[in-house]
Order: sequence, then structure tokens, then C-alpha cells
Amino acid sequence: MKLDLSTMQSAIVAALPAYVRWTVNGIPLDFDFSYAQRGLRELSGEICERGDKEWGNLLIFGKYDLSEGGGAAPWLCIRKTDGVVCGLDLERESAIFFLNSSLERFIQTFGLLNEYLGVGALLPLDVEKRVRDIDPDSYPGSDWRLLVDYLG
Repeated sequence: MKLDLSTMQSAIVAALPAYVRWTVNGIPLDFDFSYAQRGLRELSGEICERGDKEWGNLLIFGKYDLSEGGGAAPWLCIRKTDGVVCGLDLERESAIFFLNSSLERFIQTFGLLNEYLGVGALLPLDVEKRVRDIDPDSYPGSDWRLLVDYLG
């Protein structure tokens, strides 16, 4: 599968805020998509050398930071081989974690959740169904499910 990196970069810059803060049960969760404004980039060689060879297959387009540096701070990535959106957290036992089956579905999922969490509102009762409907086959294994369950 050949990815159109220029189109993906443009989609990220157009559809996602450069920075946004969500508050999750009183804990700040900061997203930084400004990385995409400088282009999708590979992990540095130094990081890839100390990790799994699959890490070299990832393109970074953002990052999030939980609890202002006191929690997780993974990169948000697109897998070059198939366009899957995943996170890379060097502190996790399994460093790569799944978010969405495509960038388009990531943008839709993020947009839906941001409508509420980006303004400090509670998630609606039907949010689990709405998020699942965006990426139905992938939702059960997604970290989005964990977040929705946690807030539900």
C-alpha cells in the first residue's frame, strides 16, 4: 500500500487543531498536532535502534501528554505499510498501541470526542455507539474504547 503522505499531512493540518486540551476526570490531556505542520517524520535512528524494528515503520504526526508530564506522553503515528493510526509509548510493556484503522477514521473519532472533551462537557450517553460506528471492526481493540469505557 502506497501512502500519499502529502495528502495525509494536509488532512491532519486541516482537520485537527494544532493544540487542544481535554480534561479527563480532572486530569489534563494535551494533544499536540503541530508536528504535522512540519511534515510527517520518522522516529530518530537512536530511538529505533533501542526498540523494535517495527518502530521504523511509523511516521509521527502528533503527541499527547497526560497530566502535564506526570503520565503517559506517547507519539501519535501512522504505520507506513497500511495507514493504521497507532500510538508509540516507550513506557508501555507493548510500546505500540492501536487507535484507528485509518487516518480518516482517527480524525472522525478525535473530532467527535473533541466536541465534548475539548470544551469540558460530559460525553453523551450514546458516545460509545457513535465512536464504535466510526471504526466498527477496529473499535474493540482500540485505545479509544478504553477511554470511552473509563469515562462512561
